[in-house]
Amino acid sequence: MLESNKKVELFNRIEFWAVTLTFIIIIFSLIIHPIMSQAAIPEVPLERYDLPYQLMKHLVIYGMFLLFNYRIAPAISNNKKLFFNLGYAIAVVMVGGALFSFIIIGLRSPFFDEVQGEARIWRGFGEGFQYSFLITLFYLGYALIKYSGIYLLSRFDQIKTRIPFATTGGIIFLIIWALIFYLAIIDGSERGFLIMWGTIIPFGVLFYWFCLGRIIPRKRKKKWPRTSYVFTSILLLGLSIVPLFFLLLAIAEDSEPAIMISFFNAIVQLFVTVPLAWIVYKRRGEVNEEISGLKKQLGQSTASFDFLRSQINPHFLFNSLNTIYGTAILEKAERTAQGVQQLGDMMRFMLQENMRERIPLSREIDYLENYISLQRLRTDKVSGVQIETDIQKGAEEEYIAPMLLIPFVENAFKHGVSLTKPSQVYIALERTPTSIVFTVINSRHEKQHMDPEKHKSGIGLENVKQRLELLYPDRHRLVIQESDKEFIAKLVVQLD
Repeated sequence: MLESNKKVELFNRIEFWAVTLTFIIIIFSLIIHPIMSQAAIPEVPLERYDLPYQLMKHLVIYGMFLLFNYRIAPAISNNKKLFFNLGYAIAVVMVGGALFSFIIIGLRSPFFDEVQGEARIWRGFGEGFQYSFLITLFYLGYALIKYSGIYLLSRFDQIKTRIPFATTGGIIFLIIWALIFYLAIIDGSERGFLIMWGTIIPFGVLFYWFCLGRIIPRKRKKKWPRTSYVFTSILLLGLSIVPLFFLLLAIAEDSEPAIMISFFNAIVQLFVTVPLAWIVYKRRGEVNEEISGLKKQLGQSTASFDFLRSQINPHFLFNSLNTIYGTAILEKAERTAQGVQQLGDMMRFMLQENMRERIPLSREIDYLENYISLQRLRTDKVSGVQIETDIQKGAEEEYIAPMLLIPFVENAFKHGVSLTKPSQVYIALERTPTSIVFTVINSRHEKQHMDPEKHKSGIGLENVKQRLELLYPDRHRLVIQESDKEFIAKLVVQLD
């Protein structure tokens, strides 16, 4: 649904600039035609071309189109204030009629010399409101074409299954072509222009799709793909001249314009459509390669992330069991129940929350505090160990990646607490409106000769660094300072 809305928005932007460009071209032609005609036929006065009237008329037409197309029609199609917008539409028709009337009476007065008095005014108002209603009918036809095109865009996936080489841009281009073709018919454009517009553009879109879907994919495997593609395109365009000539001959009933348009179409397709299709195909291949590369990198990152997470869980379980074991030895199992309960809470967190991408910050803090409580049990009756915390609670609407903070705390107790030497651990968590500031400070002690983990390199901090790069790129700042006696880690993370 979101993709369909993006296609409709793209169509609306292209439509606006296409119609605006058409309006500018009409205004330019209205101005330049009298000047060129007078240069060729000096005896014809400029007043005969009715230039001010034509300019003001097209300006009002353009304004009414903008109001109908971008203000009234979208609101009515979405059932927003239906009666209000219907009234708005009627008001636009009436105001448009009044403007057309004043333009006709004021700017076409030389053409009303045969009409005098009030009849002259009533005739002007009659023509003005009639023209306004005709513009409204014209817009209804325009809206029929437009919303038929929007329907096609919303069903593009189904069209793609039947026409594999169809593209969103091609469909939008065909819709814009149909709308401009309709505008040209209503505006009374010359027959030659209508025939050219009605053949060259749709032929170009179909040939563009055929190049993308059939010719280029088959020729890219050749030894000289570009040369083979151009040669095949020239051959097909040359063969298309004959059937196109007979089609145009049946429409125009004149062989001379049929021959000219047939050859002109082949030249346009050769120098515009053929290179455009090749560029688009090559660019699409480059984009697909980039997407494949990104998918591969994403798969590698996901695998690495899962591996890192699997490393973290056993590490914490091992430390927690050691904590319960130490508590049981020191307390003769008198307070083991409390530690077991807290360990159960931690295990439940690891099984239920740890596998999620994001969890509430409050749940991460609960886990953090359980871990610290277990460490207090282990060191409560050991003299010289000071554990201080200053942790602000997290709100439920704040989310963070699970197990992101605990490695710093685990590292502090692992390397900063000694049962025989004075030790200090300080843990603080400060919340700001958009981030958290997490600080851990601990003393450092040389490992004992008999320590089983003396020669093991810890993986906790290295893993959390990699997780931060994967999950919070450009959204975190980690500062680590260490000396022989103290270790300081400060982490700032922008929350989701």
